[in-house]
Amino acid sequence: MFKQKSNFSLENKFNLIKLKQIKEILFFIIFLLVAISVFVPVLPKMPLDGLDPSFEFGMQESLAQGFSFGKKIIYSFGPYSSIYHKVYHPVTYGLMIGGSLFFAIFFSIAAYLNFKNSGWLLWIGFLVFLSSVAYSLDALFFFYTMLVGVQVYHLANSINSKKKIHINEIALKVLLFAPFGLLPLIKITFSIACVAISTLTIALLTMKGRWKLSILIIVIQFVTLVFFWLFSGQSLLGLGDFFYGSTLIFSGYSEAMGGSGGNPKEYLLYLLAAAVILIILILEIQETVYNKLFLVLTFSIILFLCFKTGFVRHDWAHAITAQTIIILAGLLAATLVNNRLHTLMFVICMIAWIYIDAAYNKTSTLMIKESFINTYKKVYVGLKQRIKDPDRLKRNFQSRIDEINKLGAIPRLNGSVDIYSFDQSYLISSGNKWSPRPIFQSFAAFNSNLIELNKRHLLSESRPDNIIFKVQPIDGRLPSLEDGASWPLLLSNYELTSFSNGYLFLKNRNVSSDRFRQPRKITDGFYSLGEQINLPNSSVPLFVKVRISKNFFGSILNIIFRPKTLVIKLTTHNGIIKEYRTIAGMMDTGFVISPLIEDTQELGFLFSDANYLNDKKIKSFEIVAPHSSKHWKKSFKVEFYELNVKNSSSFNKEMNLVIPR
Repeated sequence: MFKQKSNFSLENKFNLIKLKQIKEILFFIIFLLVAISVFVPVLPKMPLDGLDPSFEFGMQESLAQGFSFGKKIIYSFGPYSSIYHKVYHPVTYGLMIGGSLFFAIFFSIAAYLNFKNSGWLLWIGFLVFLSSVAYSLDALFFFYTMLVGVQVYHLANSINSKKKIHINEIALKVLLFAPFGLLPLIKITFSIACVAISTLTIALLTMKGRWKLSILIIVIQFVTLVFFWLFSGQSLLGLGDFFYGSTLIFSGYSEAMGGSGGNPKEYLLYLLAAAVILIILILEIQETVYNKLFLVLTFSIILFLCFKTGFVRHDWAHAITAQTIIILAGLLAATLVNNRLHTLMFVICMIAWIYIDAAYNKTSTLMIKESFINTYKKVYVGLKQRIKDPDRLKRNFQSRIDEINKLGAIPRLNGSVDIYSFDQSYLISSGNKWSPRPIFQSFAAFNSNLIELNKRHLLSESRPDNIIFKVQPIDGRLPSLEDGASWPLLLSNYELTSFSNGYLFLKNRNVSSDRFRQPRKITDGFYSLGEQINLPNSSVPLFVKVRISKNFFGSILNIIFRPKTLVIKLTTHNGIIKEYRTIAGMMDTGFVISPLIEDTQELGFLFSDANYLNDKKIKSFEIVAPHSSKHWKKSFKVEFYELNVKNSSSFNKEMNLVIPR
């Protein structure tokens, strides 16, 4: 009787273990399917025209043409940017699918390990959120590094408890660092999170005597990085150039791309929710000081990076990053503390999420339902198309290219072509030979290093034979700021041949680059913010360099958030005052200040006959910080130059330029 009862008990125990294993397997499969549906673009987007779509298409075309990232193309995105943008290109689609599948698998593993021992409410909440309203891919990529950091924290706790850790568990946690080699090749910003979490991990494990694991973590990231870099067709020697070139973007982003709008309550609520998460972790975690510090720093770093991503620019496309991460961080933190604090943390995070959402998405229950269904419907439709009609994506792509080509109406030109300031979609779709400058959209060359790279491109042997130009400033910037240092080169070495469909068509004069005459310096001086600066008398167009810099407080604010914007006020000889946003890093390398060029047609007159722009000549200007001058040094240097402009002799009034009155 006793023996039968014992056997029955053992059988029940065995069945419970087996049932638990089945549940865990099913749970992981669900996580994997969700991750694949979210990250793998089985039904990708097609190219479009416009500023951001032109950039996305341009990045794919750069990779398809074998341009070297870090030299030929420099930006904060890398050769796997399609994983982020999900834009189809027949040459790069395989890389997009392979890379995104690789990441989706590891994301599902990391998420499973973190949520498997939490309650079913957290499981469902996380999966539903991921499938429906996790709007920001930035937040999801950053969140992965947070998931890995929490797994390192659990490993450190196991080491402290001196309990036996299975080699498979250690190997799996180390392997979670493999995507850290891919993430920087998607977007260089992610490398900050990867380096930060890796550094914290190496310090923690080394302190605990597990230095071999630290070496493995470094090796696996390096191997993954090199593998994906080479697999994309890039040269191994170019990897250093890629990181150096991409990091040049960081230095001026906060000032140049910082938004002047946005509701401060949004980021204040975000900071409140983030603070609540961190305080609860500090109060509730009962592990060693070093383990607790590691965990708090992991959350702090990722929450800070998402704060910067979300609120420096502070528009819909960026604020949703902060909106998304605050819920994800709250859900992950809930797996680490006891249940009585779940509700408090969740409520505060939801208040922040709802407030931000109300300004941009206004998510309703119907939208959540439709988004949830659409996430999986796209996978079904995409797989169905791949099976029944494998060539459909290529046909759709070509059809879209034809549509964009008709909209742009750019003719075939002899030789290589570049386009300013954006609209790369039109140029690429036209079938012309694209010869882009390194930072191929002018608004993104927002510091002196980047602007000089674009300028040197026009002096190199690979300079384009033709340039299509349209004045297209963003954010209310002074129009001549964008690629401003290149304007003297264009005016000297290129000839205006036509004005069509809103574009100036410029042709290289085939002048040797060493014969380019730099603008002639005529005077300089030191001035202060708010001071009226008179321009020197000159019969030719004037070029100016303004060397203004942030003070210590402004430099710190530039790192942690964004400095206050600068405004340039220009007064014409007719007494008309115009105001524009200006960027310190873009003024440093110089820009055309007189005559004032506000549109493409006026630039055309500068090429053909500047006398038509006499009414646009500037008498004086001043630079002010309307919101606060506490972030800037009061004194700055101004240098004035005369431009060497070669009039385009072949250009005439029949080319549809209207003389301004």
